[in-house]
Amino acid sequence: MLVLPDRIRDATIEALELLASRSDMPQDAVMDLRVAAGMLAYGRHLTTEGNAIIRQRCGELAGLLTVLIGQTSDVGLKASVAALCAEAVNMAEAAPVVADLPLAFDSLLRRFDAMAAKARDGGVADQALFSGIAASLMEWQVAANALGQVPAGAAAAEGKGGGVRIEDMQTLLRGRFNDESLTVSEWTILPGGFGKETCLFRTDGANGRVDLVMRRDVDASLITGVDCHEVRQEYPLLKSLFEKGFPVPESLFLERASATVPGPDFIIMRRMPGKVEGDMFGGEGKLAKTLQTELARVTARLHQLPPLHDLGEGTPEFDPVLWQMSTADCTRHYINAWYDLYLKKSHMPIPAVHGMVDWLLAHVPASDDRPTVVHGDIGMHNLLFDAGRLSSVLDWEFAHIGDPAEDLGIIYTVMLNQLDWDEFIAEYCGSGGLMPDMSRVRYYEIWMNLRNLMIASIALDQFASGHLKHVRYGVFATRFIPHYIERVTTLIRQWAI
Repeated sequence: MLVLPDRIRDATIEALELLASRSDMPQDAVMDLRVAAGMLAYGRHLTTEGNAIIRQRCGELAGLLTVLIGQTSDVGLKASVAALCAEAVNMAEAAPVVADLPLAFDSLLRRFDAMAAKARDGGVADQALFSGIAASLMEWQVAANALGQVPAGAAAAEGKGGGVRIEDMQTLLRGRFNDESLTVSEWTILPGGFGKETCLFRTDGANGRVDLVMRRDVDASLITGVDCHEVRQEYPLLKSLFEKGFPVPESLFLERASATVPGPDFIIMRRMPGKVEGDMFGGEGKLAKTLQTELARVTARLHQLPPLHDLGEGTPEFDPVLWQMSTADCTRHYINAWYDLYLKKSHMPIPAVHGMVDWLLAHVPASDDRPTVVHGDIGMHNLLFDAGRLSSVLDWEFAHIGDPAEDLGIIYTVMLNQLDWDEFIAEYCGSGGLMPDMSRVRYYEIWMNLRNLMIASIALDQFASGHLKHVRYGVFATRFIPHYIERVTTLIRQWAI
């Protein structure tokens, strides 16, 4: 149930006032206003309506738990379920407006998920009962999405220099490259990013003209502890891939806790030739055959890289132990790591997430393939094409050790309408990739949407609490969260068909 607290409304009003006070409002600031207006649809009046639905769901959950009490044979589990059932009954009878009811319901479902994990280990009968409850939770969530979906667009671009003073960057680079004549020009911030700030710029100096890129953490790290979401984690991976000849930008240096350029950590890398042909939702029209072939070959090449032992034990995201696991165990480990992160991080309550995770853990696909490097976000927004060749694979913040079918599932999710899938897979296999079972590919399509739903929930809470400043994060409520909930639920419904 997505019911947003008053702090979301207050943060949005503040953003509107800030935009209204700007004398140099750019043309595309109207997109910010649309996001803010969409957020206002989740005003106080929805708290009453939303809580009423939560109370109804608690009553239904109590009924399902009552059935479970009568059918489970585990004495300890029976007592735990009974206690949870009593709490659900109490919540079903709560007063019409209780400010923290959505959070309380989310907490209730977290404990339910812990019981579901125990049931999975206890026997098939208990697992089937819990799976039925998990499915019900997802159906409830889809029905609840109608509580305020409002179209919203991307945010306006930042100011000219973003959070970096160009003269400070110039001073830093003069010292790094030992060139007092070096100048920085053509500073351009790429709009629309959520996880990183990316700036393109040019330097002129004793070594001639060089095109560079700054990739910088945002002020509040949304995701820590899994993958490579901070540049300090991404940097050694990029260095290793570049040294092995894989098409990634050459990273020149990592700057941490800089005294010259205050703010979050960043990487400076060489700018690769080419252009991005689409966005995170794909692109327009069919991908040219040459580009499709390039994508298949590079993906196969990625999955044939040897284990990256050169990263060492000091890189938890690429723990050497994971290379020895089966792909199924890697997947199980990875999903649990994300779910643990979701539970630890403050997030907007979306109780269906618990049922979705439970479903995924109960359906982890088996495979004889060895674990490989997984990019985790291969799509048109992270590929540079130059003269028909794939010149660079960008943005490795979701990289990890896992099932190669995960990357194929992500490509299938975001690029299916642009590819001839059979031809793409044939080229992938012809270039050394292993043919995956199609159900395995579809499994990771479900996973990608759920992972993005958890990120959106965390990001929205950080926006509401003021840790993420830009109003673009409000779009998670009106566009991304409803989309991901609907998509995951639809795919799970279709799984057995």
